[in-house]
Amino acid sequence: MSRRRIPPTSRVTPTTFQPTNSPLNNEFSEPIVPKHIAFVQSSFTQSENEILSELIIFMFTLIAASSQFVHLYRSVWWHPESYHNYSMNFYLIDKSLVVFIFVMIGRRFFYCLIVKGLEFICPDRYYGLAEKCLKYVFLGMLEFIFLICNIKIFQNYSIMNILYLVYPIILYLVIFKCKIDPFLRIMNSRRDMPFMGEVMHSCSSNAVDIRLEVDTLRNDFNTRFKQIIFTSVMNAYYSAFAPCAFANKHLFFSKFWVSQHLFFTFVSLFTMCATYCLPIRYCDVLHRSAIHLGQWTKLGPRATHPPPLNWSKTQTFAYGSYVKYFGDVFKSTAECTTALPADSGHHRFYILFKNPSMLYFIICSIQLSTVLIQLILIIYCKEYIIIISIGLLLITNYYTLFRLVRDYLIVKNIYHNGS
Repeated sequence: MSRRRIPPTSRVTPTTFQPTNSPLNNEFSEPIVPKHIAFVQSSFTQSENEILSELIIFMFTLIAASSQFVHLYRSVWWHPESYHNYSMNFYLIDKSLVVFIFVMIGRRFFYCLIVKGLEFICPDRYYGLAEKCLKYVFLGMLEFIFLICNIKIFQNYSIMNILYLVYPIILYLVIFKCKIDPFLRIMNSRRDMPFMGEVMHSCSSNAVDIRLEVDTLRNDFNTRFKQIIFTSVMNAYYSAFAPCAFANKHLFFSKFWVSQHLFFTFVSLFTMCATYCLPIRYCDVLHRSAIHLGQWTKLGPRATHPPPLNWSKTQTFAYGSYVKYFGDVFKSTAECTTALPADSGHHRFYILFKNPSMLYFIICSIQLSTVLIQLILIIYCKEYIIIISIGLLLITNYYTLFRLVRDYLIVKNIYHNGS
């Protein structure tokens, strides 16, 4: 049997394949440029009005403080043999304490109203100076009122009670130093002001600029988160804890209901402030910056990998690239990566904002759990005072839950369709 000779032109030439993660591919492959999802501009995606948000927070905190006073100083006026004509023992309540709490929890709402009025009557060229003068005058008025209240409270209580009132202010100085703006406003709506104003995404292809933008957005998010924590703690402290700290030691009240009221007040204020400080548009800006940042995964010493490249601060690496950074090997697990391989802050930023719907899902779950627990307490509770107090808190919690569910569904649909 004779062999058939294959012509040279028909022979298959062996091809040397370069693996995807080879140094050659890492050096010359181009990373995929992130494509941002078109964000729908509607009334649901706009930031909430500042006055409306401050009004909701103020009214909720005021209702929580009133309910706590009812828990502490309620009377048995309905009993036939009772000598009380009112449902509360008003003569036991320190009026100076009530004024102090009212001014403390309403300072931002009143200041916001005055600032909005100033915007209408003051010309633009004098607005900066007028607002600065207004800020210091308003702060001086607050200090005068607090001083008068503390003097009157000190006449009836010990120095320890005064420390109860000033403790949150000391905490504020630790967190925000001597800055005045965070004490008077949660956020600043004017773009020309540096304190938590509008944030923008530059969509740059320069790795150094991307990391600089991420660091700026991280600082802004951390400032907002500290403001959320401080506002919720401070309002819950003065509305639910301060009345208990100044209660007479011979006064009888249920510690369980007072404690649960403090807890629900704090959680409700936390979710309420989170919806205000973290709107959808803001999280979308952080998401766009996060997908430009990318993510590195550290490989173990026994992991098999091709020879890595040396990490460069000016280079954008594609998915599957291997780099060496201070003796450790890292692999890119995003379409494009410009982050520092060993920076835990960059890693957390990417994990949190690569899909912002997870953030809204967590906050929405907290609020939903709070509402369900309050409903269960109403069902099994038999005292009308407690039912009314929980019901009043639920009215605001329903509105917050509606906003959170709405924002979560919008964000989930946007990024799910975009992916």
